[in-house]
Amino acid sequence: MTKARKLDDPRLVAMIDEAGKSPAQVLIRFGLQQGAVVLAKSANRDRIRANYDVFDFSLSDEQMVRLESFNEQLIIVWNPVNAP
Repeated sequence: MTKARKLDDPRLVAMIDEAGKSPAQVLIRFGLQQGAVVLAKSANRDRIRANYDVFDFSLSDEQMVRLESFNEQLIIVWNPVNAP
């Protein structure tokens, strides 16, 4: 979960031009292609619609590899493993 903290990452921004989609859509599609259950959240009606508009494109193998290389072990949610 990124809570939108990485949507303006320059590496991701460069990829959105290739995909013709928003950063959020690219990240949602990335998760889906990895077989993850993606739970996108927004209170904005237009963003909710956009979050579901990810089934008309696929990321290439090269794009998937590039996105995988962005991993920074960013954890911004409560982790039950480290709970007191």
